[in-house]
Amino acid sequence: MNQPDEWLMFQVAKGKHACMEPLIRRYADSILTFVTGLVGSSHLGEEIFQEVFAAVWIKRSTFRYPMPFRPWLFRIAHNKCR
Repeated sequence: MNQPDEWLMFQVAKGKHACMEPLIRRYADSILTFVTGLVGSSHLGEEIFQEVFAAVWIKRSTFRYPMPFRPWLFRIAHNKCR
């Protein structure tokens, strides 16, 4: 799927779970690196990584298309690290 992140997240917000997969693939490395760097543990980073994408699904109704997806995602990741 070559759709923009914001369009994919808009679809996720409407309940289309299949649109999560390309977002996870696109951001897996950068989110894992980001959270691992913040918490200083690869094991804890992996746990938080899973929590981040679970939170994306849970908080999907708070995403306001066409706001940028990346900052929204990283804000969730940062909050999960706290």
